[in-house]
Amino acid sequence: MADIETFVYTKYVLHRTKFSILLLLQVPAIILSLLIFIFFTKNPTIRQAPHNRALIILLIVNFMQLSITLPLNLHFYSQGYVNPATHIYCTWWTFIEFTFYVTSEYLMATISVQRHMLVFSSHVLNIRWMRIVLHHIPLLLCLTYPMLFYFFVIILYPCDGSQWDYTSNLCGFADCYLVSNKVLGTLDWSINNGLPMLVNAFANLLLVVRVVHQKRRQHRPVTWKQQRRMTIQLF
Repeated sequence: MADIETFVYTKYVLHRTKFSILLLLQVPAIILSLLIFIFFTKNPTIRQAPHNRALIILLIVNFMQLSITLPLNLHFYSQGYVNPATHIYCTWWTFIEFTFYVTSEYLMATISVQRHMLVFSSHVLNIRWMRIVLHHIPLLLCLTYPMLFYFFVIILYPCDGSQWDYTSNLCGFADCYLVSNKVLGTLDWSINNGLPMLVNAFANLLLVVRVVHQKRRQHRPVTWKQQRRMTIQLF
């Protein structure tokens, strides 16, 4: 009995701690996001620059995470359980959470790849069809693919709703396709989570290598002071 009470109390403290940390970070994050949006609104030239369009889309997605999905997590940690404890709530909660998260990951990976083009071959964006194929379409796929994928595997996937854990955050991540379909679960983890992270890390590292290599090939000294800002941003 004492062990159960200790477990319950520890879980309560953990939830309250997570609630406090998330809330403490959410407020300044929302304020900073609004300030960035105001900055872009008042500076149309900067807003319309090719290298900033994708960043604005990413900021919008992140802001939606802050204002839509994060409050759902805060609500869980404040209550200590899922409320309302229904199949429909858990289904849509995981759908929204997974969609925004993977969309953000794909956008970051795409931006990292496109940065190579913007740095070394920016002239290709002057060609309309190249700009559409290499810049606009990849960003559009980043926004549509995660939504369609999770709509089919979460919303439309046949499920009786008995697998949800109403005492865990995100209902225990117990979507039917993760619980009963190992193929879909593996594809989701590898393609929608692992792949974007690998692409993001590799593309950013390669960009630094290419910048250094180009300077050496042009017999120009590598001034790390000038590259410090880019390196920090990529990190």
